[in-house]
Amino acid sequence: MALKFVIGLLFLFSAYFHWFAIENSAFVWMDLAALPMLCGIGLVLGRRWASYLWYLMAAGVSAWWLVTIAGMALSGWPASDVTETVVSLIPGLLLLAVAIGGSVAVRRAYLRSAT
Repeated sequence: MALKFVIGLLFLFSAYFHWFAIENSAFVWMDLAALPMLCGIGLVLGRRWASYLWYLMAAGVSAWWLVTIAGMALSGWPASDVTETVVSLIPGLLLLAVAIGGSVAVRRAYLRSAT
């Protein structure tokens, strides 16, 4: 069930990036949209390489978020208000949760298929 959720998120993410690229005439984003679609198709077909692509994307997104937070911290963030600081972290923490939870789901699915 969790793997189906991950696959659904990948297709949703890919569709959003395709829409964004077309809507803003930013066709360079089409390359970025192809990765989650390719990974989702690979996971649906049960290809081993798709799990590695997922891990790569999850690690990349997590590293990107952590570097962004570090850059913000060096430029004067967090805000003086604790509530505002915590609320500003929620989207990124959800992104990290999806990356970690998705990695666990992919690992479990591929461990089951290997035994």
